[in-house]
Amino acid sequence: MNPLITGTNQVTWNGLIAERRQLAPCELAAPPFDEHLLSLHVRPSPPVSVTQEREGAHREETFLHGDMILMPAGRPSYWRHNDELNVFHLRIQPAYLAIVAEAIDLRSEQIEIVNHFKFCDSHIESIGCLLLQELQSSGAGGKLYVESLTTALVIHLLR
Repeated sequence: MNPLITGTNQVTWNGLIAERRQLAPCELAAPPFDEHLLSLHVRPSPPVSVTQEREGAHREETFLHGDMILMPAGRPSYWRHNDELNVFHLRIQPAYLAIVAEAIDLRSEQIEIVNHFKFCDSHIESIGCLLLQELQSSGAGGKLYVESLTTALVIHLLR
């Protein structure tokens, strides 16, 4: 079953794939992603119960606008939600993460993105909203604007 209700609005920027999705209720076994996934729950999205099974752990939480999920690349997962979801996915390429890490004097072997299921972060939400606006405006701010936001996001994740 394809859980996508509306066509995805997707763009690839330097080191980042951004897409807005409206998902129908579903159960889904997701293969490993090539990128790290940051999923932001956006409006209009009523409270929705989301279940994630990943690496032997079972989590179930009610998600509200602004709640997020961060998943490292390379690991499969299982998902279930019984209501419609509106999400903004930011898929960060591991190579880009390593480039930014080295630019701030971190060695790539020091980096570990860990799974975070349902968390809030006002900085990530702010940057995510700006990137979503840029996606919806077809890149009106330009390449430098998007690269700056993407770099700021990755640096914040590395902290």
